[in-house]
Amino acid sequence: MAESLLFGLAESFISKIASRAVEQASLALGVYDELRDIKNTVSLIKAVLLDAEQKQRQNHQLREWMRRIKLVFNDAEDVIDDFECEALRKHVVNTSGSIGRKVRRYCSSSNPIVYRLKMAHKIKDIKERFNKVAADRLNFGLQINESDNRVVQRREMTHSHVNESDVIGREHDKQKIIDLLLQDGGDKSLSVIPIVGIGGLGKTTLAKCDNEELKSLPNSMCKLQNLHNLRLHGCINLQTLPNGIGNLISLRQLTITTMQSNIPDREIAKLTSLEQISFYACDYLESLFEGIQLPNLKLLSVSYCGNLKSLPFHAIPNLETLSIHNCNEMKLSLDSGISSLKLKFLCLASLTQLVSFPQWLQGCVTLQTLGIEYCGNLDQLPEWLSTLICLKTINIVDCPKLLSLPDDLHQLKNLEYLKIEDCTELCRRYDPKVGKDWHKISHIKEVIIESPELED
Repeated sequence: MAESLLFGLAESFISKIASRAVEQASLALGVYDELRDIKNTVSLIKAVLLDAEQKQRQNHQLREWMRRIKLVFNDAEDVIDDFECEALRKHVVNTSGSIGRKVRRYCSSSNPIVYRLKMAHKIKDIKERFNKVAADRLNFGLQINESDNRVVQRREMTHSHVNESDVIGREHDKQKIIDLLLQDGGDKSLSVIPIVGIGGLGKTTLAKCDNEELKSLPNSMCKLQNLHNLRLHGCINLQTLPNGIGNLISLRQLTITTMQSNIPDREIAKLTSLEQISFYACDYLESLFEGIQLPNLKLLSVSYCGNLKSLPFHAIPNLETLSIHNCNEMKLSLDSGISSLKLKFLCLASLTQLVSFPQWLQGCVTLQTLGIEYCGNLDQLPEWLSTLICLKTINIVDCPKLLSLPDDLHQLKNLEYLKIEDCTELCRRYDPKVGKDWHKISHIKEVIIESPELED
């Protein structure tokens, strides 16, 4: 199965070395021509990989050749990722580093002269290894075939959102990152999952799930400037986030469980690539995003944060997905004065303070999916719900005080799905064909009414 990923790895590698960041780094280091030669050589190899995949079962030498290619790709990706990381480190130092820090960096092993010599040697070695395996392809009579339907399949495999349980990792990547994190006394149980096909060293999911023992994280974690996904989920004894977390400027997804009452907002604001952030079981958290802007944030999830009272929507103007679950002190009515929201998905669950629907949602005409679950004190939905013209799905679960729906739901022309579950009075009134208000929702394409009381 590992060899079947080679075509995707080749495509990914070619795209990477053709990127603007790598091109600029190669020019600065004087290895631009060598990288261009490597790209051309890899293109020759890629052109015969599909045929090689078909023939490798009957040819042991061909299987060995493909294994060698995989090893070269692994080492080559390390070199290119080093390029990207160095560019990011330079950016961080130039934008936020002190003069003393810059001097220390020059005197370290990563100063420009030492680094240039080291990288030039590595590029030369990678080039020679690629040339060797490319020449050996002629020994197997392989056909050039880049139009096979499997090209599309490889592309899809390379670029899909990947499940952690299905990830194929590179052990040497994993150990390098763990060694880095242990430099200053990090937790030896840190779990690292490198993702092949999306990037090599540094472009990694660092998973630390449900570890109640973890109290601190090494500051060296913040050297992983290529990190895309950091999950600190269930770390209920984590006292603080690592200093310099704002240096993880490639971070796209962040999950936090911490004992802190206030997160380092100024550091979070530096994460300009951040698209998704989740706060889970942050029992002491009292405020979020004070005095900052997160214009690229698309998803916010807040659950089991018992002391958080409100959310500053003005700080996240382009939010598309919002989930709030089990936040007993959350008073959404406090969040007023919002001129516009771009929400597409909203789920409100287990919110004891939710008595009436938040007024600021009235202007959210982009909303497509609305979920209201286990809100025991919510007693009505507003008549202006029918102004949310893009609504396609409404899901209402276990809201016992909710006795009716707005009369003009028929104005929601895009509404295709309505589910009402464990809401005794609602289920009775809107029971298909027999409920007295069934006619108000009968135009909806799919209606699901589920109630144990009605079944009895």
